[in-house]
Amino acid sequence: MKKQSAISTKNLQKFIKSKKGKVIDIRPIAAYNGWRLQNENRGGHIPTAKSIPLKWTRYMDWVEVLEEKNIEKDQPVVVYGYGDEDTRSMAEKLLNLDYSDVQFYDGFLSEWSANKNLALDRLERFQQLIHPDWVKQLIEDNNPQ
Repeated sequence: MKKQSAISTKNLQKFIKSKKGKVIDIRPIAAYNGWRLQNENRGGHIPTAKSIPLKWTRYMDWVEVLEEKNIEKDQPVVVYGYGDEDTRSMAEKLLNLDYSDVQFYDGFLSEWSANKNLALDRLERFQQLIHPDWVKQLIEDNNPQ
């Protein structure tokens, strides 16, 4: 039976420790790498998460990416991003591909990145990459993060 449901921060921690499923980060790759694109307290991604930006579902054969990242239809999946509309959209797309157990986590900004006791991984030396939004902020005379 296909199902989509919310998961709490505490249960997401248990899910990650159990290693029984996959976590998908649907934010832009720059956010996954470590840039703080939505004024989050800390940049990076939840440990073990795979980056599959929601944007990819519109522009490429993203189903192959799911396969390449070993995200299988018969295993539980947790989706997180910046907003609940996006996480539910991705969860629905996965259910339409016959993934049977899809959960969404809406606490990344308010809980996970805000809590220094919850681990975040980031691309080593991500700051040496220049993100286009950072350049735009610099040009517009704002103070980029």
